[in-house]
Amino acid sequence: MKIKAVILILCMTILIGCNEDNPVTPSPPPNPIEKKYWQGIPHAKAFDNLQLIQSLERHWRRDTVLFYIHGGIELNGTISNGSAWYYIFGKIKDNIETNYDWYAWDNGKIELGDIGPPIKSNPVAELGPFLKINSDQAIQLARQNGAKSYVQHHPHAQVRIDYIFKWSIPAIFMKFSDPDQIGECEPEWWIRSDTGEFLYTDYQYCHE
Repeated sequence: MKIKAVILILCMTILIGCNEDNPVTPSPPPNPIEKKYWQGIPHAKAFDNLQLIQSLERHWRRDTVLFYIHGGIELNGTISNGSAWYYIFGKIKDNIETNYDWYAWDNGKIELGDIGPPIKSNPVAELGPFLKINSDQAIQLARQNGAKSYVQHHPHAQVRIDYIFKWSIPAIFMKFSDPDQIGECEPEWWIRSDTGEFLYTDYQYCHE
């Protein structure tokens, strides 16, 4: 019995010594942003994939706000072929702004973009509560305020659209252009993104 006890003690000593020389290293936690692509709604309007993108952003960064949406769209309000909606979130720390980008491509692929370089900035305001007018509705409101005439002259027109704060107002900026007549006449329309109220156009300065 004494011999067995001695052997057992020796074995335990050896095992402990081995563990001290080669401590078990716990596996690192998985990177929560390893996945960079998700499937959303293809040929989307501005808000079609917004809820998904906002939920993905909140999953990792709860201290950011959505302050800019941009896209190149067709006259029906959907993203143009080969293009993407850009959704930019930001946060301010010590008067430094950091931006986080998401893309919703025309095929419905949702992509996590890169982190923008820190820049000095004014406070970033949250657009979310003021997003009431989807991109197809925005096109219709522009048509009701002069864009109908432009589209009649340029039936293949495309539109750059931005959701931003302008003059402290939640606004939609639209710039119409004809891919067959670049630079000829590219009028702008501004409307409120929360009420649809017409704000401004410079179409009267175009010479068709």
